[in-house]
Amino acid sequence: MKVTIYDVARKAGLSIATVSRVINGKGGVTPKSERKIRDAISKLGYLPDASAQGLASSLVNTIGLVLQGSVSAAYYTQFLDGAERAARERGFDLLLTSTYASPESFAKTIRTRHKVDGILFTSINEYIKPLYDAGFPLCYAGRRLPWDERHANVYGGFGGYRKEALSLLLSRGCKKIVYFEMIQTIAKETSRRNNEVIEDFIVTNGLSPEQVVYIEALTSRCDHAYGRLRELFSSPDRPDGIFVVEGTIAPTVYALLSQCGLTVPDDVKVVASIHEPDSGTLLRPALTAYLVNANKMGYNAAVKLIQIVQGGTPDDNLSYVPYDYIERGSV
Repeated sequence: MKVTIYDVARKAGLSIATVSRVINGKGGVTPKSERKIRDAISKLGYLPDASAQGLASSLVNTIGLVLQGSVSAAYYTQFLDGAERAARERGFDLLLTSTYASPESFAKTIRTRHKVDGILFTSINEYIKPLYDAGFPLCYAGRRLPWDERHANVYGGFGGYRKEALSLLLSRGCKKIVYFEMIQTIAKETSRRNNEVIEDFIVTNGLSPEQVVYIEALTSRCDHAYGRLRELFSSPDRPDGIFVVEGTIAPTVYALLSQCGLTVPDDVKVVASIHEPDSGTLLRPALTAYLVNANKMGYNAAVKLIQIVQGGTPDDNLSYVPYDYIERGSV
């Protein structure tokens, strides 16, 4: 694994900003501290690449945001809005980009084109680690990865609100629950974590695997997904509860249940996660939901990234963004 400036700073017991000043010959560092840094560089075999030196000496005051889904989706819209506001307040521009080629090729391109000072990821994916290992400034949305010693993440409580949603349905008498998520692109990490949430919920509550039905589908195959839901809710042993991960598709779920001759919440209880406070208020009954503050996540992520870009230590208090529960009539 490539040695980065973060490794040098940790070995020397000094800040990244101080290490950067020594590497780039800017002065203002005590002889004792410089000796520590030079010693750490020697022991670790650190070699700063051209892109890292260029970033340290001349920022372009632009951060990139990797868009991993449709900009029309509520989560991405809110995350983007929060990130753009934080960047603007700090004199930075925000540049939208998307992943392409292999993770290694993407990392090399980002590092050598000098168009952005750092990168934001709206969720966890395989493109993060090559940039991280190269020491390039980044921040991602999701639970902190095991190898991330820089705490370069913001977290909105993924496992927390999803497990609470399932527990809520169980507490309201549901015997068979559907966990339904429509996603923009295939994300192995999301699928893995969803399965972990479901397995933990089943074990904790002493349920059988058949009592929770997991349906994950691409938006490009929504007809297939809704067809499966229609089949489930038309069966003799139909579910009596459903957790809709993205609240913007709740109206379609309501309509589908109505087509099956079922009413909410008498026949089927519905809970969702949303990213805007008013989402689901026009449904009848109004939608019970967990409000995940994607706008605040985007804002905090951009602030942390800019702190890293400017050579500081990211504020770990920005890492967790609490979610809220909104009780309405659908459960």
